[in-house]
Amino acid sequence: MGRKTYEQVLGFGDWPYADKKTYVFTGQKEPLLREKNVEFVSGNVREFTRQLKENTDKDIWLVGGSQLIKAFLEEDLVDDMIVFIVPIILGGGIPLFDRIGKEIKLKMTNTERYESGLLRTEYNLKPT
Repeated sequence: MGRKTYEQVLGFGDWPYADKKTYVFTGQKEPLLREKNVEFVSGNVREFTRQLKENTDKDIWLVGGSQLIKAFLEEDLVDDMIVFIVPIILGGGIPLFDRIGKEIKLKMTNTERYESGLLRTEYNLKPT
């Protein structure tokens, strides 16, 4: 998870990931409040991911904004992606994919439409 996303989630109330190990990528020297099972990390995402994969056989979830997603996409570290489309036009904000610098082909694997108009789409980034 990126630091900005972490800060935003902290503002929602109870920490929703208390039962999961969470790594927060940050360049800040003085991190924010440390929630249960949270570890602050910095450095190379490829090396971090390699070490994490060596120590777990579970899926790794990436939750974050454009900067963190960009870093993982540039290193080809994303296999699958779930994107939620909320039926609201904001008129401004932060882009989800911030100048990745390359084209990435996606294969839609699932889609789910909710009564509220919310759309969940799942993609594979490494089609076979």
